[in-house]
Amino acid sequence: MANTLTQLLLVIGWLSCVKSATSDDVPNPLDDVIVAFAKGQQLRGVKTRWVTGESVNRFYGIPYALPPIGSRRFEPPVAALEWTGVKDARVPGVICPQTSKEESQRLQSEDCLTLSVFTPDLNASLPVLVWIHGGGYKAGSQFNDGDASTLTRYGIVTVSINYRLSPFGFLSTEDDVMPGNYGMLDQVLALKWVQKNIQSFGGDPNQVTIGGESAGAFSVSLQCVSPLSKGLFRRAIMESGSSFTLEAVERKGKRTQLKDSTRAIATSVGCFSNTSSELLLCLKGIDASRLLLAADATEKSLGNSLLGVPRVETVYGFLPDYPVNLISSGNYSKVDTLRGFNSGEWSFGIQDEDNDGITKDEFAKQIETTLSYVQNSQVIKTVESSYLNNETDPIKIRAILVSALADLQFGAPSVLELTKIVDQPGTQHYLYEFDYIPSGSTRPSWMRVVHAEERQFVFFDPDWTSRSDSDKTVGQRVQTTWTNFIKYGDPTPPSANSSTGSDVARWSKFSKSNLETLLIEAKSTVVRFPRPFIISLFEQILQSLERGSVSDVIIG
Repeated sequence: MANTLTQLLLVIGWLSCVKSATSDDVPNPLDDVIVAFAKGQQLRGVKTRWVTGESVNRFYGIPYALPPIGSRRFEPPVAALEWTGVKDARVPGVICPQTSKEESQRLQSEDCLTLSVFTPDLNASLPVLVWIHGGGYKAGSQFNDGDASTLTRYGIVTVSINYRLSPFGFLSTEDDVMPGNYGMLDQVLALKWVQKNIQSFGGDPNQVTIGGESAGAFSVSLQCVSPLSKGLFRRAIMESGSSFTLEAVERKGKRTQLKDSTRAIATSVGCFSNTSSELLLCLKGIDASRLLLAADATEKSLGNSLLGVPRVETVYGFLPDYPVNLISSGNYSKVDTLRGFNSGEWSFGIQDEDNDGITKDEFAKQIETTLSYVQNSQVIKTVESSYLNNETDPIKIRAILVSALADLQFGAPSVLELTKIVDQPGTQHYLYEFDYIPSGSTRPSWMRVVHAEERQFVFFDPDWTSRSDSDKTVGQRVQTTWTNFIKYGDPTPPSANSSTGSDVARWSKFSKSNLETLLIEAKSTVVRFPRPFIISLFEQILQSLERGSVSDVIIG
């Protein structure tokens, strides 16, 4: 079930992908625009206009690193070389190799370490959002989470990036030869590119926020604890994910360790070398498509849907210790954060074809399956009893399970991490639960808001004129509060009340005493995180996993 749920997670994320990136994806082109940066390098972009009248300058496929091919495969990225002349950046470019069916129509290449910049004003000094896409570290691209350019209408610059995925980004022999974390190092280099060049696009390098959803949120949170990323951003947005999420990093006690899966993949492509150095040399010479298919087949044969993930290592030093330890010792970036989760994140994994609810036994089985890797049966039983609290009505039990699964996968990790950092002086933090069901949704209402569903409101497109008035209102409010946070570090600053609307609740800062949470609905309200008991229980689960006290696979 754990494997099935993770596959469903990927499917739900992919269902939100935009179509193949072509010239047709550039909306309402007006004129070409040229920008010069970094010692006279030039880019030719395109200016477009929204139906609401605002214009945006688009620059696609800007290389921030040399192609990670040949001898550079499974190595840290190297900054891109300067070019001469004017580089064409008017059309969305390639994506990194992956087996996602939803991305199959896009041109894929290992030479994929590019980013796109969207700016409303080339001569300004605007706050910047760098968006890191999700997809379980194995799928997605800078185009698949939604159109980040929609947020430029609120006076910010947006950047979206590609990074290496699946075997190319995360294979590791778990030693000094092939440490892994290449995809995470790509993200670091992209952030350095932003610091160096974003002024030329009208952005302020001192006002950079990094954001992401699902594995993108894992990435954002990991960048917050990585010593390599300190000073590269000021704020962070994490939608459905944190470094404490069980899928975020490689953990002790996995049934299949990363080095073992790497060996299995190598064997399947004919690399039988005994030493890590020989293995690395052989893998660098394997055709990319063959290696990708071998990794996909190995994942399926081993029963793991996510074999390649970030890991603790000190060779490159991206993640020198587990996130909880880095935070406990104060070794993390002290930045403002906005984070949260959806009310029905994992509800697509609940089987209720007859729509008559579920029994207590079915509830217990689902929880035990979700936590099957935890040896501490008493913790599992406590989780079950704490949620059920003697409830017997099948419909109510189903509703409780929807909340429990959302908590265990995303809510509890986010809140627990918040409690560890919230008292850091000079920072402010905001928590939300997204519970607005889009108009026209065909899913049963008991499923509430599933994984990735909030993205359509974060990147709400003004060209979606057919959407309901309620959807448009929620989209405008979400975009305003998110961009207020990017600009001011406060999603509802008093000075911006006129733009957020008089009926928008003041989003109170999170505190350990009150656990303030913005419940995002048609009309949002600030509430106390409703299930505080799961915070301490999840900490026990996390502690047991960090010690390697597990009996089954940890997803991701």
